[in-house]
Amino acid sequence: MRRHANHRPRRPSVHTTRWQLHRVVVMGDALEINHFVLHWDLENMQVPREASTIQVAFRIRDAIRARLPQAVLRDFFVYADAGQLDAQRKQDLRLAGCDLIDCSSVHGKPGQVDLRIMARALKSTEGVLLITGDSDFAYTISCIRTSGRPTAVVYDSDHATSVSTALLQVA
Repeated sequence: MRRHANHRPRRPSVHTTRWQLHRVVVMGDALEINHFVLHWDLENMQVPREASTIQVAFRIRDAIRARLPQAVLRDFFVYADAGQLDAQRKQDLRLAGCDLIDCSSVHGKPGQVDLRIMARALKSTEGVLLITGDSDFAYTISCIRTSGRPTAVVYDSDHATSVSTALLQVA
């Protein structure tokens, strides 16, 4: 099969079908996640153009509630370069109850999504759930676990190969 010169590998996306909550690790004396903050790296795990952003966000919540029925979602943060999102996508995120964190590049420096997720995750006291496949978060998750807080990685089970092995090992 021939590929065009402009062909780029397809980035993983968040589908509206099956979701899997990867191994929930509970540290210290905590026996369950009571409260958690959800951090969605939208640039790494995208919503397909044809999918409903609202439905994807609701299905993410439903999948987590099914796995952690006792847990309370404190915040649902979505991280992306807001300038790259169309007005409808931004509106849908608001309607779904998500807080969009604008991670526009500062002076052309990439990596703002990673830095902002890390900063928010490290300063909160609740359990941390990440929707990402990025291995850059392996160290952050290790630090959060060391502080005694539970962590988990949420991903589309149809695209498990898009999730970093290092990330899954520390989750």
